[in-house]
Amino acid sequence: MSEWSTARVKQCAYSVPSRLIGEWVCVRIFEDRIVVRYAGKEQLVCDGLRGTNLKRIDYRHIIWSLMRKPGGFARYVYREDMFPSIAFRCAYDAIQSPHRGLKGDLEYLRILHLAASTFEADVLGRLLSSTPSGQVSRLPSVGWFRSAEYACVGYPSLLSGDPGTALERRMLMICASWSGLPRP
Repeated sequence: MSEWSTARVKQCAYSVPSRLIGEWVCVRIFEDRIVVRYAGKEQLVCDGLRGTNLKRIDYRHIIWSLMRKPGGFARYVYREDMFPSIAFRCAYDAIQSPHRGLKGDLEYLRILHLAASTFEADVLGRLLSSTPSGQVSRLPSVGWFRSAEYACVGYPSLLSGDPGTALERRMLMICASWSGLPRP
């Protein structure tokens, strides 16, 4: 495995768990999927990519090594794949406003690490429900996500009417309030 926890298979990049960095693995290529095995156990099974120079990067595989060396995040070749949704991208942009550079990257990586080690949906829910009105004056710290009074957000309460439209509208409002842009 490469130092960035990726494997090249038929000119496509796949992320694998970071514990396999520097290890030799066995990759089996099937018509519709690939299987990565290490020490006789399947480590990754995913749909195969059709084409060249494509990528399948899972932030859950990469985050552990980026936490050890957060300075690499700014130059990480698959950096855009480290944003599982638009809310995470908006959170990163909001963090970069007051904390440009390594400090902001580290704060974002902590939020992403929390999403990878707990439930991404819970962290996403906390990002989307920062305040009851949906307007955020500033992005909360990681400690806010881990607070004792933290309770899983009732996702149906986020949605009113058509789920896709309401959630999309709410995410855009939150992103606009984080970045100081006019609200839609």
